[in-house]
Amino acid sequence: MKYPTKRLEDIAEVRAGSPAPQGSEYFSPDGFPFVRVQDVGRYGRTTSLSETKDRINIHAVKTFRPAFAKKGTIVFPKSGAAINTNSRAILGVDAYVVSHLAMLNAREEIVENLWLYYFLCTVDMGAFARTAALPSLRLSELKVLPVPVPPLTEQRRIVARIKECMERIDEIEKLRLQSLSEREILLESLVEAMVGSVKGVSVLLNDVCQINSKLVDPRELQYLNHYHVGGANIESRTGRLIDLKTSQEEGLKSGKFIFDATMVLYNKIRPYLVKVALPSFQGLCSADMYPLSPDASRLSRDYLFFVLMSRHFTNYAIAGSNRAGMPKVNRKHLFAYRFNLPKLTDQAKTTDILNETRSIVEQLQTEMAAGHNENASLRESILRKAFAGEL
Repeated sequence: MKYPTKRLEDIAEVRAGSPAPQGSEYFSPDGFPFVRVQDVGRYGRTTSLSETKDRINIHAVKTFRPAFAKKGTIVFPKSGAAINTNSRAILGVDAYVVSHLAMLNAREEIVENLWLYYFLCTVDMGAFARTAALPSLRLSELKVLPVPVPPLTEQRRIVARIKECMERIDEIEKLRLQSLSEREILLESLVEAMVGSVKGVSVLLNDVCQINSKLVDPRELQYLNHYHVGGANIESRTGRLIDLKTSQEEGLKSGKFIFDATMVLYNKIRPYLVKVALPSFQGLCSADMYPLSPDASRLSRDYLFFVLMSRHFTNYAIAGSNRAGMPKVNRKHLFAYRFNLPKLTDQAKTTDILNETRSIVEQLQTEMAAGHNENASLRESILRKAFAGEL
């Protein structure tokens, strides 16, 4: 069934937000919600955007008279690279809105708010954006966007069906996340039980480990195609390496530390994030990382990895980190860590069990990512059918 269409401006008020106030004096924790592009991006797609990073105070409101949006207003990026994310949101609270966002208020006598929101989720705004370098949407072009508009009773029926389908998909994802969380907790508990309370010789990390301090210039040809690892490339609490790029792709220009597959990478910034990795290749890492070389005659690389993943070590690292704004573990504190070191044969028995559990968690994470992509495709399919009159 093909529905009749109307121009967006005929069924909704179309406008933009206003520039953000500049200066800390215009913001306060108890102020009014101020919606920025990153707030919409954090949700991705939501029918109730209620939390914002910033809040503006009454001084900002009286001085700048920023664009105000009532609860229920639809917002989405209209300028910058965020257009291509196709994020969409319905405000769950009254708020003020930044100029980089478009705002829509449905004319409820013509169109249901959720109908309009779901339709906009099917539109690739990047295809309408001008210039690839700094994409932007003109409100004048947005206003003439054709929108299918069946009778309100039909809109409500289809919206109810869409919500029902989306809720089922959300429930599936919720169960998957719960399963993953339970396995991550199991891994953390096993690490603590098998490493944190093990018997052995009491040693300092300094006794059985060194930091590789060899600096290289990634502009040197032999290092351009090596992977670069920074804190963002290590997944918290699992150690998975993600989103890797080569030194050439990163465009690195300053000296970096070299590491190889005999080392453990420990991220010294924000130790509460627990970012530790076991690389299987040679590469370069940022200054935020400690490339650690264990004494193989006393300490296995896998065992060192789990020591650094343990809750006991993390608490120690947090307690001794400096710089409140950006907590960091210095080398002296790191190497002063004392722990019990069992024999290599016992280390191997322990790490075999922990690696098996970690492998199960990683497998589930891979399945979660695949399932998430499948669900995203399923959502798109549901919306396409809805607006084609097939739902």
